[in-house]
Amino acid sequence: MSVTLSIGIMSKEAYQKRTLSIARGTYKRTATEPKVWLISLDSLAKLLSPKNKTLLEFIRDRRPQSIQELAEMTGRNKGNISRTLRRMRNYGMVDLQKKERGALVPEVKFDRIQIEYGLESPEAA
Repeated sequence: MSVTLSIGIMSKEAYQKRTLSIARGTYKRTATEPKVWLISLDSLAKLLSPKNKTLLEFIRDRRPQSIQELAEMTGRNKGNISRTLRRMRNYGMVDLQKKERGALVPEVKFDRIQIEYGLESPEAA
């Protein structure tokens, strides 16, 4: 079964305006709009860099049982991976499940990413 993560990109100004509308109760989210929002294509490029895409693939395909095991599999520094995974968790891209002895087990729950990028001005958002 294919699961798609939807990521939207809007300007910082439009995002702030949308957030205030949600807080005031004047904006209703739709079921089809992205759950993850970034403020620029540059932010998306950093989040989904080739190294990070490979990291997501390792997690999905090899199912490491700890961040340490993932670091050993990828040859990357455990601290760097930990920071990257926490950032991805903040965006809803990975889950970090705490297991016995405090080990965090990363999990990716999607296999596709869909990007929504509108051309409207911040005033229209």
